[in-house]
This record gives sequence, structure tokens and C-alpha cells, in this order.
Amino acid sequence: MIYGKGMKNMFENAHDLYKSKEWKNLLQTLKLERVNESGKLLCEYCGEEIVKAYDCIGHHKIPLNNSNVNDYNISLNPDNIMLIHFKCHNAVHHRFGYELPKKVYIVYGSPCAGKSTWVESMGTADDSVHVAGVKVGDLFFNCP
Repeated sequence: MIYGKGMKNMFENAHDLYKSKEWKNLLQTLKLERVNESGKLLCEYCGEEIVKAYDCIGHHKIPLNNSNVNDYNISLNPDNIMLIHFKCHNAVHHRFGYELPKKVYIVYGSPCAGKSTWVESMGTADDSVHVAGVKVGDLFFNCP
């Protein structure tokens, strides 16, 4: 069941959604439906028990923004919401000291073989890319 079906542009922004009775009712329902056979609510990110009520955050798998807040297939769809710890929510969003480990890739090949093009096509906005030229004998190659 998708909550809010039939409602039109109820929320001006994501903040309005999170303050709404529809959101609070949905979270209450999800908490009741998602307890395990032992009666415990487990974090859908780390798998540990969520003990304190204030430590349970409803996280949207498809990120919520002001342009999709009134698309109830995203904002109020139980299948799009994970119940996770507050600290896990910070980790998911890389906030407050939670960062993804940095990866280092060494890309090599002959001059002008397309290394830079490959790196640009595979990289993300968060990547730090350093391209070095290649010296062969007295010639220096630095292909874009």
C-alpha cells in the first residue's frame, strides 16, 4: 500500500513531508510490520537492533528532494523506505565524519591510448584524478 495516494501536491518541500502526520503514521506502521520474530526491530543497514525509538530513522532508498516529494511512489512508498539507526543514516549520507574509504587506481598504457578518456568516463564527481605525462627518450607525451 502506498500512503498518500489520491493526495495532490501536499508538501512544498521534503521538510514538510517529515513533519507531516502521513510520514509519522507510515513510520509507526513500518516499525510494527518490520519487527522480527523475537519482537526486535533491526537496522536495515547494519543489522543490529534499534533499541531507542529516537534512534530509528526512515531513510529513502531513492533520495527524496523537492521535485519528487509529492511523488508518493517515492516519498510514502514503504518499499522505498529503510528503517535504520541515526548513526547509520549519517554513514549512508557520508555526514559527520563518516566517509567512504578512498580507492586508488593506477591506469597505465602507451601514450595517447585513451587512459584519460577512460578515467573520465569511469570516474565520479568525488574522485581526485591526477594525470601524468609519459617521457619516452627525449619526447614527452601528455595526451588529453
